[in-house]
Amino acid sequence: HLEASRSPNTWNPPISGMHFGAWREAVSNSLDGILEQAVHQVSSLSWEDVVPTLGKEKDGSPQESGRKNLIAQIKDIVVEKRLDLVPYFDQEAKLIDNGVPVKFGFLGQGVVAHFGLLRPSDIGRSYKDARGRLWELQKAKERANFGIASLILQLPRSTDLFFDDKQLEASNAALYELRTEAADEEVSVMDVHTPEQAADALIELAM
Repeated sequence: HLEASRSPNTWNPPISGMHFGAWREAVSNSLDGILEQAVHQVSSLSWEDVVPTLGKEKDGSPQESGRKNLIAQIKDIVVEKRLDLVPYFDQEAKLIDNGVPVKFGFLGQGVVAHFGLLRPSDIGRSYKDARGRLWELQKAKERANFGIASLILQLPRSTDLFFDDKQLEASNAALYELRTEAADEEVSVMDVHTPEQAADALIELAM
């Protein structure tokens, strides 16, 4: 397509579920560096699996890197749809007196929310991270009496060909366990497949 038109704006994706995001500049001394930055912008769930050999060891775990990337994408979408909600992203609150503040993905408008990933390629670490964030939401709801507390998790669709059946089953099992645990504390666990769905879920919670 690019050889014919020289413009990506007129490209029609051959499969559904694909769309252009915002254009971003990238600077690197190699093509691999540019590719690494591009994948990092769009891949949350399987960053280490998509580009396993590019670049050197990064600071932080793939789980945390993917989570931060997901939050950045959600925030970009919310900027377009509900600009008034943007100041409530990445806000801190103390869960105990004189304790260390905890940063939440979203805190305001009567809503406290965390965002996370259930990465099939590392479900053990993903599950442990999600449980920790669930606990923080439970404590925040108890302490500040928030009307809504929610853990919004991105996980792949059941038809995702990138992961095998065993990995997808493990992700769904982890989601079920988290929901069961959260139900006792009146915290919702929402599953989404894209940053757009996560942004829409947050906007609905904050209405």
